[in-house]
Amino acid sequence: MFLRTISCGLVLLCTTWAGAQDRIVSSRGSVPSTSDLDRLNLVVAWKAFLPVQNRDDGIAIVQTFGNQLLVQMKSGTVCLVQGVEEKGGVLKAGDIVWTFRPAVPKGIIYPGAANKDSIFIVVGQNLFILDRRDGRTRFQEELPSTISAGILADDNNIYLPMTSRKVLCYSYTDPVPGYVSPKLPDSPDPLSRVTLRAPEPGFLSTPNNRSPSIAMLTTTRPPFVHEDTIDRTVSITGLKSIRPPYRAYDGNAAPSIALLPNLRDLYKLNSKDQATTIRLVWELQVNEAVKEIPAILKPTPNPVDDRFVVTSGNNLLFTDLNVTRASQIRTEYMPEDAISAPYNFNLKNIYSCGKDSSMTVVSTRQVITSPQYLSNARPEGRATFGGFVLRKPVVTKSAVYAIGTRWGMLKMDPNTLQPLWGARLPDGRIIPQPNNDANFILAVNPGLIYALDRQSRLVIIDNRRGRTLGTYSIRKFSHFFTNEQDDRLYAGADNGLLMCFHDKAYIDPVKLDPPPMEVPQMRQAAE
Repeated sequence: MFLRTISCGLVLLCTTWAGAQDRIVSSRGSVPSTSDLDRLNLVVAWKAFLPVQNRDDGIAIVQTFGNQLLVQMKSGTVCLVQGVEEKGGVLKAGDIVWTFRPAVPKGIIYPGAANKDSIFIVVGQNLFILDRRDGRTRFQEELPSTISAGILADDNNIYLPMTSRKVLCYSYTDPVPGYVSPKLPDSPDPLSRVTLRAPEPGFLSTPNNRSPSIAMLTTTRPPFVHEDTIDRTVSITGLKSIRPPYRAYDGNAAPSIALLPNLRDLYKLNSKDQATTIRLVWELQVNEAVKEIPAILKPTPNPVDDRFVVTSGNNLLFTDLNVTRASQIRTEYMPEDAISAPYNFNLKNIYSCGKDSSMTVVSTRQVITSPQYLSNARPEGRATFGGFVLRKPVVTKSAVYAIGTRWGMLKMDPNTLQPLWGARLPDGRIIPQPNNDANFILAVNPGLIYALDRQSRLVIIDNRRGRTLGTYSIRKFSHFFTNEQDDRLYAGADNGLLMCFHDKAYIDPVKLDPPPMEVPQMRQAAE
């Protein structure tokens, strides 16, 4: 009986181990077969294996910045991957440019930011500014609190939405210089003649904490006599040396704060061990913590019209970009109903999805030029989905794509939201004909739309008619992201495999349209 129990336990253990191994193998991504790719008219542009530390690690966030991809792993590791081969450069598509592992405990992973020279990452309560070429840490700053959403950066400033319901703007190109102790001269102070009259305030103070010179005194015993007057020097008992120059203290004394109007810029006067520090330009107070990545809107070439845009609750807040100290809300757009999905907008229109199962478009010019508080703005168009729109719509110059919970995906005109997939009735009305298979948009090109259905299968849809052309099971890939920049299709797996697919007809990336804002679009992960 004992042997039978042992044998049953061994069989159960081996069966459990084999099942676990099967689950591990099934979660590892692999390259689709050539026949399947040919059937879908796809080709693998490149593949890269990102560093994975353990079984709990994997790809968390993928962002596109120009020709490169910024990938953040669940363990906190940051990787910069070359997405498109540089002409005349050394890097090829799929190469890992560099890997950065912060030496601080990781917290909630939020999207980073980038410009042409630097990469910006927030880990916990620490801001890291990395060199985009080699990943070297240029600067590390401890923030006053943690962030509440992804960050934004331009050529001069970085914008941080904080959990304290503030948005902070720091300048990293115009840093505050840290205190550097000046080199003291090697010559003593010139002898100054004194009298027995009551000394004036500051009589005994000398530059750089030096005692007056005693080189010209006739005697070093008190009283100290010089010529026909009695001159007394300050005590020299605390001097390190009696050789000129006389230094009592080599360090930097803390400056007095009695005459400061406030303590906001105290760090400018205090002694600093580091060479530079970022400078606070302005801060914006909002009612609710920001949950979406801020944006910069440039409707005209005039910098006066530049707007900084954040989402606070259901409201869209516009404020001036070029201000100092405290920034105030210039315009506040409040939709008719509570929103069900993040906003999206371009230079002309703002698209909001409400919990009344509708989607409205409002003119950007109408919002910017309106009074400070704008509610129930006149919509330029409206569309009904029969259910909530839960994900951010994809906006291009020629169309808007959104997916409802009941009808599926619709393609609409970007200015009026009239359906572009539909049948026209004799009376002139258009009946929308949505695609019921799509549940998550991956990428769009002029001829096709790549999406996921509810069974996590790849669905290829005709962009002109909205009909499903084919499906393919890609369950081995567990991470998918919406690409709002070009037509490249990205998929990631738990073993760190990141792959890029594209249509055979488009060898070079096809830009959807110029981005509406000077902000790289984040690729949203599929749930």
